[in-house]
Amino acid sequence: MQKFFRDDQLRRHDIDTLKKFLRRRLGGYVVALRYVQKDNWLYRAVRWKTPPPEVSMVSYPPAGIVRELGRLNRIGEPMFYCSRGQDPTLYEVNAKIGETFAISEWEMKEPLWMHNLGYHPVALGKLGPHGSEEYRPFMRGIIPNEASRNEKIRRRMALDFTEVVSERDNYRYKQSIAINELLFDNAESIPSHPDGPTIDEAVGTVYPSIKNRGAADNVAIRPKFVDSSLKLRTISFIRIEEVNPESDGYTYLQTHLAARFDGNKICWEELTSAAELRRRYIYRAGNHYILRDGLGNLIARH
Repeated sequence: MQKFFRDDQLRRHDIDTLKKFLRRRLGGYVVALRYVQKDNWLYRAVRWKTPPPEVSMVSYPPAGIVRELGRLNRIGEPMFYCSRGQDPTLYEVNAKIGETFAISEWEMKEPLWMHNLGYHPVALGKLGPHGSEEYRPFMRGIIPNEASRNEKIRRRMALDFTEVVSERDNYRYKQSIAINELLFDNAESIPSHPDGPTIDEAVGTVYPSIKNRGAADNVAIRPKFVDSSLKLRTISFIRIEEVNPESDGYTYLQTHLAARFDGNKICWEELTSAAELRRRYIYRAGNHYILRDGLGNLIARH
């Protein structure tokens, strides 16, 4: 199946026009919906030169400062972009030496329905060996007895949605936005499931990290559901000490921690323990990403 849009179409047409074209082409397509259990923790990194004083400064941005298209957001329409892991957020924000970030940790207060995009084996394989389907057994058999035409459309959607977009080609995000929005348009209420979500609609989208070569999962949630269904647990303030392109790795130091919040106020604690106890290394080794502490001890292997 050919790509949904030619480059000249993406340059010329607005998102709503592209969606009309997609709607005609995808008639009868069966979507993949799963709900995410509340034991998942979500992480979001935001650049700040100093520890930000307010909770709202680490959550989704105000509409007025969203001036560019993103993989799922229009201009002026914020999304809460996050990852299912702390360290993948550094790749998402393209962290550089000397930069400092507030990395917030959020708890899901309830199960939530999510659309899934980009999880076709062909698209995962294109991202790299880290993204192969073997790392995501929960995605197998995502649509039981899937028709051949539906599988071809899902493959095309996955490939087009996970396309790598450079800063100078930002207009190409119209494609992923159109694909994602089409899944939400005119959607019917989702039937209730035992111990499942109480909200009867999809609140966001789960997709493989493009910048992390498919080794992590990203989540984009619509703001109103962040307010209703997520709870902020902690915030770490870190400084990037080293960036290693050869190992695709980072060295960073945690300088502050916040675990208490007074309304919208963040109650920061400056950390004074030995630097080795606050330092972390993340790097790529073969098909895995390795996380070690400042003493070289293994923390995680993804």
